[in-house]
Amino acid sequence: MTNKATRTLTSVQQGSVDVHIGKNGLTSSIIDEIKTRLDKHKIIKIKILPKMIKEEVNQIAEQVATQANAQVRETRGRTFILERKEK
Repeated sequence: MTNKATRTLTSVQQGSVDVHIGKNGLTSSIIDEIKTRLDKHKIIKIKILPKMIKEEVNQIAEQVATQANAQVRETRGRTFILERKEK
């Protein structure tokens, strides 16, 4: 990982959450918002609200990553970081 990539990941880890997944779960509008933000920024931070957690956070993160054509960089608690896949 390059020095610039490390700084970018660190700033995302310490920054605010970009997208919240709420009680309605993974709707098409949430996926569209994630895709839009990934197009604008290479890395985004997503948080799953407690009422939504009915399955494992890692499973939800992988499901979001697959639908948004991204990869999971890190998972901590109910928060995970997605990075846009290189085309």
